[in-house]
Amino acid sequence: MDPIEIRYTFAEYHAERMAAQGGIHGQRDQLLVGALGLGGETGEVLELVKKHFYHGKDLDREKMLLELGDVLWYIMFSADAIGFTLEDVALANSKKLRARYPNGFSVEAARAKPDSTEKLGLVGYDRARQAFYTGHRVDIVSECEGGGYQRAWDGRTIGEVFYVFEKVGP
Repeated sequence: MDPIEIRYTFAEYHAERMAAQGGIHGQRDQLLVGALGLGGETGEVLELVKKHFYHGKDLDREKMLLELGDVLWYIMFSADAIGFTLEDVALANSKKLRARYPNGFSVEAARAKPDSTEKLGLVGYDRARQAFYTGHRVDIVSECEGGGYQRAWDGRTIGEVFYVFEKVGP
């Protein structure tokens, strides 16, 4: 495989790939296709790793690169279905990991993290603010017209608002 010479941003990748879809999927189908495709392509990456470590085959780096690209596409497609970009996904993940491992990842820090998260359930705005200020991550999702969903980080949403919490830290 030739080295990749064209460099572009996630935003350019997103625009190019979504334009190639031609708007053929509604939100529901796009999310289903994205999630199911992500599972399938992740399985192909795992299969390459399994064959390398357990079957003694050389790791096909070029095939791995292509499969990782498919994983990236399905992440982008899934994120787009719920109103996010790859930049949003990367930023949210970076913030989560910085909060989880403020001094960088270590095996000790990972062992100290609880195995499961405490689900606090669906509650109202006042409880959301209280949970946020007491060390819980707040994920605000609102139902939009047409049955879709959007996220609003500042609490200003359209329609009925659901607050889903996940405890972070010990």
